[in-house]
Amino acid sequence: MAWSGAELADGKHATLLVWVLFGLHLLVFGRDAAVKSQRWMRERYSSKGTEKPQPRVDEAMKLQTEKNFYLQSCLMHHGAAVSVPLLWHAPGARTLCFLAGIAYIVHGCVSCGRITMTASRSRVAFALAYCVLGVSMWETRVLQGPEGTVVQNIYTLSRMILTVVQIDASLHVPAQFGLSVVEVLGALQLNGLSSHVLLLACSQSFVALSCMVVGSLQEASLRENFMAQFRSEDAEAMVQGFRRMLQGLCDGSVLLDGSLNIKSQSQCLSRMLSTKAESFESMHFPHLLAETEKRTFRDFIKASAQNAVEQEGTPPCMRVSLKGREEIPPVSVDLFHVSLSHLYGSDDSYHLLAVRQDAEREYFPDATSFRHELVRSSLALRRQGRPATSITSEGSAASILQTLPQLKEMMLLVEAAREHQDVCQVHLNYKASSPEDPEMPSLRKFIRPTDWESVRARVRGFGEKAAKDPNLKPKHFSKTVWFRVMDQPGRYMQAKKANLKVHDRASASSREDIKVWLHLSDFVLTERQHVEPELEDIDE
Repeated sequence: MAWSGAELADGKHATLLVWVLFGLHLLVFGRDAAVKSQRWMRERYSSKGTEKPQPRVDEAMKLQTEKNFYLQSCLMHHGAAVSVPLLWHAPGARTLCFLAGIAYIVHGCVSCGRITMTASRSRVAFALAYCVLGVSMWETRVLQGPEGTVVQNIYTLSRMILTVVQIDASLHVPAQFGLSVVEVLGALQLNGLSSHVLLLACSQSFVALSCMVVGSLQEASLRENFMAQFRSEDAEAMVQGFRRMLQGLCDGSVLLDGSLNIKSQSQCLSRMLSTKAESFESMHFPHLLAETEKRTFRDFIKASAQNAVEQEGTPPCMRVSLKGREEIPPVSVDLFHVSLSHLYGSDDSYHLLAVRQDAEREYFPDATSFRHELVRSSLALRRQGRPATSITSEGSAASILQTLPQLKEMMLLVEAAREHQDVCQVHLNYKASSPEDPEMPSLRKFIRPTDWESVRARVRGFGEKAAKDPNLKPKHFSKTVWFRVMDQPGRYMQAKKANLKVHDRASASSREDIKVWLHLSDFVLTERQHVEPELEDIDE
């Protein structure tokens, strides 16, 4: 096809105008484009040698490719069924019709589960599809008019689908460039060098460049998203691991959001304040503090968060008193604070508090001292002479309160200002050496034998109720309880007040783990009482 003079002149003018405008564009933006291209090439190819393998990201990309192919099969299976009849009688579209038929069979088998399309199989299938599509483009180069427009739209849509479904820029960049070259060569073989060929070359360059950019951006964005997702999962796992480690080093941890609200159930607060863990969720943490400590706590958190970057070593610490229910006194604890910036995508910083309870101020039910009358009566009895049954009191006392190896911990409340530093309270912690340790102190050794069955039934019944209701209120005994005298185990004293309280509601995981406090007070030591014979001292 020969050009006329007017067409040739118009073509030269158009070409000249294009080159002039492109030259002006390079003059203005060429240097910036060159710098960015060099930076991109340096980052892309220099990092390949030093970049560590990312098997998790690669595996996630493969799984995403397989999902994309399956979704495409479910949709394109129906589209290929319509395309085959339409292209059957189209002139010069046999290869395209053959490609549509193959796509119909493959997508149908994948959507029905007959074939499992892995990422490697998908890459081979798409490489073959690019080859067949190039052959079809060369075959349909002769189509003109409406048929040619429809076929060109099919090609463009197919190229975009291939780019989006298969996440592999290394496959799409050369393949898309090759398809555009086939289109231009086909037009050049039919029409020669003409304005139509120039326009087609520009349009094909735009289509190829668009597909390349879409494929590369999609792959890069997906990789970044997967990497960010894995980093978030790793950070969450690290936080959970640190919190578990804190439970071993401290008494527990509490996570607060930017508004200082508790973000999860806190078992350590539940254990310290004897309250259900669910009741602390979303609670404003300063509500657990005394009024005089709320402002100080907020200032402490604010100062610690501002200096988080500069801090090294041990995190800052603050001692506060946590208040729970009215019948439980405040619990003194040390709070160690660490600021967590942008946790869970929040604009505010989260706060992780490590809680360590002050063991010297740990709450125990007060052991009320004996009355002065009890002391005086005991001293009077000693002046009159110790009974025969008290001759072996030291040996009997050892049978009531064992020492080693069952005794694990002793806590004494001592009046430091006194000359002899009188002991006000004594707390002993025992631990059995075996599940059936016969030497462990038992309540039966303390209670008068005639009262043992009634006391045992009351304690067991209260424990069963506490297993069902952790917030069970204390229960008071209606009758007095006879209890052994510590320094004279052969004698008994009368406790006019006795009640049962639930101990450590949070740690009880089953009915067998329920522990209760038996609180005795208002003691009376009678001068005359029935003494049981010490049968173990009778030899014959």
